[in-house]
Amino acid sequence: MRADLRQRAQLEVFGGGIQPDETIALQADIEGNVRRFAIAHEIGHAVLIRKQPQAREQWTVDRREFFANVFAAELLTTPVGRNHITATFPFLADPADLLRLASDVGLSLHALLRVAAAQASRIGGLDKIWLRVKHVENAITHSERRLRIVSAHYDSNRFFVPTNQSLVHFAGDDSWLSSLPLGACVQHHAKIAIKFKQSTPAVPKFVSKNVPAVLSAMRLRSNAKDQVAYFIVLAELSKRSPDV
Repeated sequence: MRADLRQRAQLEVFGGGIQPDETIALQADIEGNVRRFAIAHEIGHAVLIRKQPQAREQWTVDRREFFANVFAAELLTTPVGRNHITATFPFLADPADLLRLASDVGLSLHALLRVAAAQASRIGGLDKIWLRVKHVENAITHSERRLRIVSAHYDSNRFFVPTNQSLVHFAGDDSWLSSLPLGACVQHHAKIAIKFKQSTPAVPKFVSKNVPAVLSAMRLRSNAKDQVAYFIVLAELSKRSPDV
């Protein structure tokens, strides 16, 4: 455990030989399932170094991170767990249900959302958009600290939801979250701004629309190093919308 780490875990490589020594340093005070995913993520980086060194050198940072995330999710999810996710995920009604499922299968919330969204049978056709929201600065300009979408999980054959955008831009308001107690769920009715994929090949590929939705949100505990507000938000499109 390391108290000085700014990230949850870090792969430290020693020696420049054919088989360098690797050590995973862990941030202190991170909870069990998040710790497991962080370790598995760094193992993914180690596998890439050992098995595909040329690819690792050629890949961008984003591609290496994507590989490590997928590797970690696959490593930690048992066949029984995958079946449970497939049977349960489409019917989750709010973030509290998501938290229970993550506990059942031994994954962090972020890892569970990645696993679920990776398979069309789990998320395809759903009128649901799962968001991780944090009070952070713009990832590009490093200014304007506010509640922003840091990841979005949905049927990518139907929708597109840009990350890094503010929750205000997505749902018109974020004041309903400001007083939400830790671990509590709240519902909010709003019109959300999303991009719909056109059913036939066309330009543009996506059309932006504002559609009614019910938003369910839960405030979660941040880790010791990351004290920013952290929320899981489920946006479920209204059946009244002609676009669904």
